[in-house]
Amino acid sequence: MIRTRLAAPVGCFVAGVVASAGFGTDPNAAAAAWLLPVLALAVLFAVCCRQRIGVAGVCGYAYGLGLFAAGVGWTWASLHNYGHLALPLAVFIAGGLVAALALYCLVATAAAAWLGAGRPQPTLLALVGCWFVAEYLRGKLFGGFSWLAAGYAQAADASLLAGWIPVVGVTGTTAIVAAVAAGIAALLLPGKRSWRLGALAAAGLLVAAGFGLGRINWTTSAGDPIAASIIQAAVPQHVQWQRENLHEIPERYLQMAGQARGRLVIMPEGAIPGVLPRMRPEIFARPLRELAAERGFSAIFGAFGRDEQLDRHTNSAFVIDGSGIGAEYRKRKLTPYGEYLPFADLLEPLLERARIPFSRLTAGGGDGSVDLGFVTVGMSICYEDAFAELMLANDAPLMVTITNDSWFDGTVMPAQHLQIASARAREAGRWLLRASNTGPSAAIDGSGRIVAMLAPGAQQILEVEAIPLAGATFYRSYGDWPMLLVALGLLLGAAVLARRK
Repeated sequence: MIRTRLAAPVGCFVAGVVASAGFGTDPNAAAAAWLLPVLALAVLFAVCCRQRIGVAGVCGYAYGLGLFAAGVGWTWASLHNYGHLALPLAVFIAGGLVAALALYCLVATAAAAWLGAGRPQPTLLALVGCWFVAEYLRGKLFGGFSWLAAGYAQAADASLLAGWIPVVGVTGTTAIVAAVAAGIAALLLPGKRSWRLGALAAAGLLVAAGFGLGRINWTTSAGDPIAASIIQAAVPQHVQWQRENLHEIPERYLQMAGQARGRLVIMPEGAIPGVLPRMRPEIFARPLRELAAERGFSAIFGAFGRDEQLDRHTNSAFVIDGSGIGAEYRKRKLTPYGEYLPFADLLEPLLERARIPFSRLTAGGGDGSVDLGFVTVGMSICYEDAFAELMLANDAPLMVTITNDSWFDGTVMPAQHLQIASARAREAGRWLLRASNTGPSAAIDGSGRIVAMLAPGAQQILEVEAIPLAGATFYRSYGDWPMLLVALGLLLGAAVLARRK
């Protein structure tokens, strides 16, 4: 009896682990990894349609534990490797995040089982609507953490559902994935053959529509290509903040900037390990200005800024050209546990021994647009590209993201992060130039395709011709509202269908 009761949750846990393998793959690879979250959700849905509310919730939670433990278990790395927390404590904190994220899956499956009232057809409808609502809320509540939303796995060129991303966004595409999964799950459920085949046919139509939508060009050229140089200096994280490297690291970036051929030179987040307004100009700012004047480029680089009014540091991107320091962009969405501490009053005693540099920052404001004179760019730093509302807050013809994922070198996180950037480019219909300290740095075109990329760990310069684009995708124009209305319709339809005699 116990084995029978455990079979469903264990199977759902394994399905969650399988789903995690669909994230962090090469977006340009001709592989079927995008199918893994679809098939894993099909298993979960087929199981939950046969369960009562409590068991369905347990199965959903087991799926979430498998997905997030395998997919974001890397969160312990920065706390232990660079925050110097004991491994058990770092794993405990990371495990708490996994356990909390899995609650969204629990609520989605339990709510769907309640709405479906034990009947397969309405429960399947409710699962699609509830899954979308849960994923939408996961990206909004408590600061938001949308990592491993099934829509991100569809950013790959090989995915037949990738065309949905510029139409309904990543979260909406997650709902499309859930709908296709429901159509597959219907084959495993009891009932009339006609409704099961009808559900599968509907799933097939969604796949065909995604393929067709992928052929649409949502944006057009807004000017001549811009020569851009993306610098990947590959500075290991364990030497980034050593005092003896205060001069060596800026010198490395200056040397590479001197080799760059682009009109726009991009360096990663935290390229200069210090607070720029308090650094002596001769260390970096002055020689870079002189180099920019000589070579005729504008440089974007990451360093820490200072908000004197609040007496706090900022994670900033500075612009330097031949005239000196121009714009400063301050990161608007800070990274939890790295740049600020969620629930600080409760967790401070646990993390008081952590020594993560600049971990108590203040956020910036604005829409993220930065005028370089010859082009306006939509700026973002690291974790911000996980939030569509930040990336689409302006209508800049070119997007630039700087990041430092070396905190998680040796894990799947950098590859997952690149996949997220690819999805953001698809949503916006804009080129995205991405500079990462240890990689992978990349140039992504307006269709989300990686045009060029530097291998992780390589100390190189990526030279590309980026095309400024104008126009709007459907998702940029309407956001998540259409899919929210569709989800509401599915939930109402499931409730009515479940209570018919």
